[in-house]
Amino acid sequence: MTQTAAPSNHQHLARKAITATGIAALPVLTFFLFGTLTLYAGNPAEFASGFGDLLPALVLLSVIGILALAAPGVFSSDAIRQRYLSLVLGLGVLLWIQGGFLAGDYGVLDGRGIEWQAFDGIAWADIVLWMTVLVGALLFHKQLMGIALPASLILIVIQLVGAVQLVVGAEERLWRGEIPAMDDPPEELFHYSREHNIVHLVLDNFQTDIFEELVEELDLERQFDGFTLFRDAAAVAPYTSMAIPSIFHGRVYEGDEPADAFFRSAVEDGFHARLHDEGFRVNLSVLEPMAEGPHDYHYRIPSLHAASPTEVARAEAALLLDVTLFRHVPHLARNWVYNDHNWRIQQSTIDTAVLPISFAHKHFFSDYTHRIEPVLNQPAYHFIHLWPPHPPYVTTATGEYAGKVLPNTRENYLNEARAIVQHTVDFLEQLKELGLYDDALILIHSDHGGAFEPEFTPTRMLSLMAVKPRDASGAMQASKAPVSLSDVAATILALEEIDLAWPGRSVFEVSEQEDRSRHYSFWHGDDNRTLGRVVIDGSLHDPDSYAHTDSIEVRAERSPYTPGETIEVGLRGTGSMYLGRGWSTPEPTIVWNNGHEASLHLPLEPPGTDLELSLWLTPAIHEEVQERQRILLYAGDIRIAHWELTEQRGKRLRASIPAELTQSGQLDLRFELPDAASQHSLGVGSDRRVHAIALSRLRLD
Repeated sequence: MTQTAAPSNHQHLARKAITATGIAALPVLTFFLFGTLTLYAGNPAEFASGFGDLLPALVLLSVIGILALAAPGVFSSDAIRQRYLSLVLGLGVLLWIQGGFLAGDYGVLDGRGIEWQAFDGIAWADIVLWMTVLVGALLFHKQLMGIALPASLILIVIQLVGAVQLVVGAEERLWRGEIPAMDDPPEELFHYSREHNIVHLVLDNFQTDIFEELVEELDLERQFDGFTLFRDAAAVAPYTSMAIPSIFHGRVYEGDEPADAFFRSAVEDGFHARLHDEGFRVNLSVLEPMAEGPHDYHYRIPSLHAASPTEVARAEAALLLDVTLFRHVPHLARNWVYNDHNWRIQQSTIDTAVLPISFAHKHFFSDYTHRIEPVLNQPAYHFIHLWPPHPPYVTTATGEYAGKVLPNTRENYLNEARAIVQHTVDFLEQLKELGLYDDALILIHSDHGGAFEPEFTPTRMLSLMAVKPRDASGAMQASKAPVSLSDVAATILALEEIDLAWPGRSVFEVSEQEDRSRHYSFWHGDDNRTLGRVVIDGSLHDPDSYAHTDSIEVRAERSPYTPGETIEVGLRGTGSMYLGRGWSTPEPTIVWNNGHEASLHLPLEPPGTDLELSLWLTPAIHEEVQERQRILLYAGDIRIAHWELTEQRGKRLRASIPAELTQSGQLDLRFELPDAASQHSLGVGSDRRVHAIALSRLRLD
C-alpha cells in the first residue's frame, strides 16, 4: 500500500505565497499600472513626461505594494488569512469597478470649486456598493477562497488586454516625454543696451485698481518714477490667447481669421518685427511660445522652479497617482483626495525645491533682475511675460509659499499681486542702479483684468497699464484717458518715432476728455464660430458705457490638408480652420462639440487611394445618467463608421474612407451624436452646452 507524503511546510508556505501574491496583485496593479496608464493615455497633453518616464517608479511602487499587501496573507493564521484575502479581493474588484465604470464627471480639476452636492446620488450608490462588496467578502470568505486566485487573475488579464490595446493604438508620445529644457536661459537674454532699451513687462491677470491700491498701500509712488498709470485702460478679450496677439498687432480680434491664425500672425508680424528690422536686439522671455517670430534670443520661462527632468517626472508621477486615486475611490473620499486642489499625494511628497508656477516665475524674475548687464551698443527690446498674479493663488501675505492652493478670494489675489509688485520694484531699482532707468521706455501692463471687478463689466475688463517714456521723471501720475491694450504697439512705435501708421494710438495722444470708442471681443455662447463684441463709450466704471453689438461669424479659410499630417485642435493647434458647425468654444488642446451634429471640412488633393482616418477624442460619460455615447460618422451622405463608447477616457478611433469620397477635392465629415446632452439637463453640473465628444487631434493616412 502506497502512502502519499504530506506536503512540507515549505510547499505549504509557497502555495500560500502564490495565492496571496496573485490576489494582492489585483488592487495594486489596477491602481498603479492599469489605472495610471488609462488616465495618462486619455490626457497625454497634460504631462511633459512620457508614461515611459514614469513607468519605473510605478513598477517599483507596484512591487512594494504587492509584497506589503500579500505579507499578512502569507504569515497569518488560516482563519485570519481567509478573511483578509477575501477583503483584498473585494478591494481589487471595487477599484476596478469604481475607476473603470463609476469615475464620474467632475469637470476640469484646475483649482476651481467642485459642486459636490450635485453628486449626492452617486455618493449613496458608492456607499451601498462598497459596503455590499466588503461585507459580502467577509461573510462568504470560505466560499470566495476557492475562486479568489483565478478571479483575481481573470480581472488582471482583462485589464491587461485593455492596456495592450491602448499601447498598440498609441503614438510614440505615450512613452517619450517632451520635458522642456530646464537649463539656464541664454546669457545674452540679460544683455541690455548701454543707452537705448525698451522694457515690456506683462503681468498676467493684473487688475488696474488692485495695482493702484497696492502702490498706495506700500507707498511706491516714487519707486514708479516717471510712470503714468492709465486707470481707464480697457482689456481687449478675457483670454491670454486673444490678448497677446492684440498687444502685438495693435488691433482687436474681429473674427476675420481663425483665432489660432490670429495668434501666429502676431507672433510673426507684430510690432517687435518692426523693431527687429530697425536694428533692435529682440529678447523674448515668454509664457506662451513665440519662437516662430523674429527674435535674437527666446526663452520660455519654466513652470516649475529649479526642476530637472527627474524632478518634473517625480512631480508628474505624484499628480498622476493623485488623479488616479481620485477616480478609484468612492465619492465621499474624493473631496479628501482633491483637498481643494491640494492633492494628498503631492502634498506629502512635495520637494521644496520644486515650487509651483507662480514661484517659478518670481524666481526667474529675481534672477533676471540680478543678471542684467549693459553691454550692447545697439538698441534692445526686452519682452517679459510673467504668470503672477494669475490663479491658483499660493502666496501668503508675507510673500511666502502657502504650501497649498488658497481660496479664490480678493485677499489671496492681493497677496499674489503684492508679491509680484515688490519684485517689479526690485527690478526697477536695479535698472536705476545700473544707470539704465532714465533713458528706458518701460511698459508694465497685464493681458486682461483679474475678475474682481464690478458685476456690470464684461469679465476681466480692468486691465493694468502703466508707461514710463524716456527721460520722464516725478512721482507716478494717473490718467483717465480712454485707452486700450490694443494701443500698446502704437505707443511703443510712436515714442520710438519708428512707424506712426501702426494700428491703435499712443496712449499719450489720448485726452482724458476724449469721446473714444473701444472694443472688446469674446467667444459668444457655445459656438467657437461666433464672436461676441462689446463697444465701450465712456468710463469703464460706468455701467452705461457698455453696449453689446451683434455677434459675428468667424471667417475660416481652410488650407489644403496633406495626408500624414497630425492636426491638433484647440487654441494652441492649427486645426480650428477645419472645424465646421457644431463645436464649442475651443480650449487650449481640445474642442467639445455642442449639439447633436458636428462637422469637419478638409480640403485635399484627391489621393487616388483609400484613406484611414484617425480621431483622438474623449466621450462625455456621466455615471448612471449618461453611460454611453454613440457616434455615427458620415463622409458626405455615406456612413463610414459607428462607435459606441462607454468609458470616459481618451481613445483613438479609426475609420476607412474610400478613395471615391475624396475626388471632389474636399472631405466633408459629419458626426451624428444622438446621446449628446448637457450637464444641466442631466443634473450633474451647470454647463448647458450639449456635449458628446471632445476632439483633440485628427490625421489621415
